[in-house]
Amino acid sequence: MFKVLIIDDEPIIRKGLRNIINWKNYGCEVCGEAADGIEGVGMIGRLLPDIIITDIRMPEADGLTMLRDIKDKVPDSKIIILTGYRDFDYVHEALKIGAFEFLLKPSKIEELTSVISRAVKELKFKKERAEEFEKLNLMFRQNISVLREKLLYDVIYEINTNEEDILQKLELFNVKTKNFRMLVVQNDAEDAEGKDISQYDRHLYQFGIINTFNEVFSDKFEVIPVTLNNIGIAFILMPADDAPGNTAENAAGLLDKRCSYLQDIICNCFGFTVTIAVSSEGSRLTQLPEKFGECREALEHKFYMGNYHQLEQCYYL
Repeated sequence: MFKVLIIDDEPIIRKGLRNIINWKNYGCEVCGEAADGIEGVGMIGRLLPDIIITDIRMPEADGLTMLRDIKDKVPDSKIIILTGYRDFDYVHEALKIGAFEFLLKPSKIEELTSVISRAVKELKFKKERAEEFEKLNLMFRQNISVLREKLLYDVIYEINTNEEDILQKLELFNVKTKNFRMLVVQNDAEDAEGKDISQYDRHLYQFGIINTFNEVFSDKFEVIPVTLNNIGIAFILMPADDAPGNTAENAAGLLDKRCSYLQDIICNCFGFTVTIAVSSEGSRLTQLPEKFGECREALEHKFYMGNYHQLEQCYYL
């Protein structure tokens, strides 16, 4: 229900407006009455009405003064001026301040209800638009991680090379630009001879790796995972701003320890081993293709090493 506030110094006018109109038919209810502008300003601040029907000339504070005082408090309210004074300077000023409509007393009931109907129609439209926007905003927030991962995937594989577009989308997805490293975690079973991994098992492995990685690293780093099909999973690591003692030197040493710990957990808890490739440090995310190339080059070393199941397999460039 839309709230209606009636402001007029004549009690009979207030009573007539309250009773002569079937407010429920318009989805409205009268939430209060005021006898002058000062009282009206106070009630508007408390009740935040959607529709305000007010006289212009009233004792204590007139309607124009009141309109100036309340416009910022209720910017979306529909203000209907209803007055017996035929001063068109007042009309012009009221409309300039933001009044929705101006009616002269006495007004026919049809004129008044027509104005109220239009006001309600505009309020409904604005409300529906706001609700639709909120739904879209909610959908965006719910899917932001998917959209962010898709963007980073496209950057890594150089599907999207438009730097301006990339930077705008990174800002939209709330991804800060700062120093980072890329880690690519590869399930060694993918390369084992005669090992045929089903798509279902592959998803389970990926789920386990991502969750474990977040648990191991997220206290010191901001972690953004990007699934790279059968190659593995890329993780973009940026030192967390609020992590105590985070320096470039400390982060590098910590990274080495955490990678070994991650490999131990995955082997002992899930029964498979992983190889981790770590890139050199980058300063902007448009360098992701370069850092991915470093990781892929590092991963190629294991083909020459031969033993895929050593837990200490972790390659750096």
